[in-house]
Parts: sequence; structure tokens; C-alpha cells
Amino acid sequence: MEKKLIALVFVAIVAGLVGGYGLGYVIYQPQIQNLQKDMSVLNDKFDTTDSVLTNTQTSVASLEDELSVLNSEFASLNATVRSSVTSLQDELNNLNSEVASLSSTVETMENRTWHEVYSVSASSDMRARATKNDNSHTQECLSLSVSLSLY
Repeated sequence: MEKKLIALVFVAIVAGLVGGYGLGYVIYQPQIQNLQKDMSVLNDKFDTTDSVLTNTQTSVASLEDELSVLNSEFASLNATVRSSVTSLQDELNNLNSEVASLSSTVETMENRTWHEVYSVSASSDMRARATKNDNSHTQECLSLSVSLSLY
């Protein structure tokens, strides 16, 4: 009897183990499959996100290179513009000094012209005297006064 009891306990333990495992499989297998599907979906999303991240990093590197090129072009253009501005300012200063010189020359010429006009008007008194003295001398004075007034 003891052997039968041991065999019965052994069969009961084995039947309990098999039943427990079968019951656990039936209960937990659908949950395991759902978790595996969720994990597969998450892996796909991770791969997609990783691909997007790689593309974004490549784009960032490309944009950084382009920014570097644009910055160097900007620096070059900025230096050119500064140089041109300096050159134009120098040219403007030269032109301003030339204008001042020409203005001074014009003012001197105006003063000389007014001086000559006053001299010619003073010579008109001489013309009246010359009319009495010499008619040819009067014509010379008149031509001189006309040429000076035109000047």
C-alpha cells in the first residue's frame, strides 16, 4: 500500500504539474502573444524613429556645412563692401576737395571779373574823353570793354 500511495502521490503531483502548466499556458499565452505583438510594433516604431533621427542628423550636418560656406562668403562680401565703402569715402573726399578748389577758383575769377568790370566802367569816362580826342582810340576801348564784360 505504501507503494500505491507513493505512486498515487507521484501521479497526482505529475498531473498537478501538467494541469498547472497547461492552465498557465492557456491563461498566459494570449497575453504573451499580445506583448510580443506590442514589442514588434514598438521595434518598428523604434526603427522608423532611428531612421528619422539619422536623416535629421545628416540634414543638420549638411546645413552646418552650408552655414559655414555662407558665413565665409558673408565675411568675404562684408570685407569687400567695407573696402568699397572706404574707397568711395576717399573718392568722395577727393571730389569734395576738388569742388572746394574749383569753388575757390570760380570765386577768384568772379572777383577778378568784377574788378575788371569796375575798371571798364572807370574807363568809360576815358571813352568820353577819347571821343573828343581820337575816334579810333574810342573803338579800341569799346571793343576792350565788350570783350572784358563777356569774359
